Amino acid sequence: MYAEYEHKAALKPLDVLVVRDGTYLVVSYGLVTDADVPALFCGGMFRLRSRDNDRFDPHVHLAYLNLPIVRKQVRTRQFTRDVIDTLGKRILEVAIPSRSTRVPSRK
Repeated sequence: MYAEYEHKAALKPLDVLVVRDGTYLVVSYGLVTDADVPALFCGGMFRLRSRDNDRFDPHVHLAYLNLPIVRKQVRTRQFTRDVIDTLGKRILEVAIPSRSTRVPSRK
């Protein structure tokens, strides 16, 4: 089965997984490690992969995804399909701050 779907659903170390569908785990994130591969991921998840890990570190990407402003954007795009919560493809609408973005301090 792995060989059949490897070209479109295989995981690599440093991929970021986002839970797309589910009631309680929607918008949960995880980082794939060497110990996790070879593996495939299912349709209820998004795989985010940096094209250049030296320019955009996946660890930093994971940290940005967990910023309150990003989590709030994702939550506002979440909707219910039948009885299950989902993001659909709306994760693509989320704006992630860049390293040059200055985050205002809370006072």
